[in-house]
Amino acid sequence: MLKFLRTFAMAAAMMLPFAMQAECDDITAFPWTEGFEGMTASTVPTCWDNSASGSSTLSSYPERIWGVYETGGNKMIRMYNYYVQNGTALINTPTITLPAGESYELSFSYSHRASCGAFSVKVSTDGGTTFTELQSYTSTGSNNYTNPGDFTEAAISLADYAGQSIILQFFSTANYGSGAIFVDDIRIGAPASCFKVTDLAIDATQTTSSSLTLTWTDARNSGASYDVYAITPSDTTFLGNATDTFYTATGLDANTSYVFGVATNCGGGEVTEMAIVNGRTSCAAYDLPYTENFSATLASDPCWRGATGTTADEV
Repeated sequence: MLKFLRTFAMAAAMMLPFAMQAECDDITAFPWTEGFEGMTASTVPTCWDNSASGSSTLSSYPERIWGVYETGGNKMIRMYNYYVQNGTALINTPTITLPAGESYELSFSYSHRASCGAFSVKVSTDGGTTFTELQSYTSTGSNNYTNPGDFTEAAISLADYAGQSIILQFFSTANYGSGAIFVDDIRIGAPASCFKVTDLAIDATQTTSSSLTLTWTDARNSGASYDVYAITPSDTTFLGNATDTFYTATGLDANTSYVFGVATNCGGGEVTEMAIVNGRTSCAAYDLPYTENFSATLASDPCWRGATGTTADEV
């Protein structure tokens, strides 16, 4: 009897992780957006599937074969070319059930900074058994696996799939080379009439010890305003609404890093995903008298910087 109970308990323990896995519902509410901000970096996106990738490193590094990647406070998915080696890297969305009679489109932003060839977007109407290519996208910049740089906007019509359940796939063939492919801000719905800002940056000429000025470009929206947020690992705080393409965040701490987000607000509840930027305030002016004996390996004050060829304690 004890042996039976022990065997039953072991079997139950083995089954438990699978029994507790949550099922992923089909996507049926639109517009549907995915910016990966609510997901954990260095993981495969929740309810997405890259298990059909043809890479020998899939079991060791699944998160690098289309996984969630974070840089500068912004999350996205990334195909890390080197870690896929000479294989295929693909990732499938959850099942998407499109309403009949609607001419929806898929839109997303991407940065192709890998030495491999083009990546493509494919569609399946048979539950993921077979896929048909919709569009392919070539390199947008020099090889880089950490910094996506500027993103390019893409849009694909899904009008031919109205009333059907589909799975979309991002597909690439790696070459064991350098760089990565980045994808962000995925949206499915009626063709967008409100667009995300571009070229979001910190104006270095306006940086002070207590303020940072954000600037951006908006060439596609007319009459829009912009919601500005401060972002921390635990919270997103609304700072204000700008009617021009700049905003100055004030009341900041000196020599401190900050992450900001800007979302285009077109009115009527239509708001885009945020563009993300990070910046650092300058050091505050010293009060006199001021002393520094350089007794530490580096200067005790982080606002000291070493000149070329020196460390801070040699200044």
